[in-house]
Amino acid sequence: MKRFSNAIARHEQEEADLRQSGVEKALNNRTVKSLPVYKRRAWFFKVMKRVPARRK
Repeated sequence: MKRFSNAIARHEQEEADLRQSGVEKALNNRTVKSLPVYKRRAWFFKVMKRVPARRK
């Protein structure tokens, strides 16, 4: 997860913000908790891609 956010963010602070907003969205979404682990990971990476952040 950290490598992925590092790949799409410009700076270290943006990377941390990207991960934090992804985790925040995951915690607010109740259906994520019922998904199998492999689908949770896919969902999380998709959310991180969609978070409006400055990209490289």
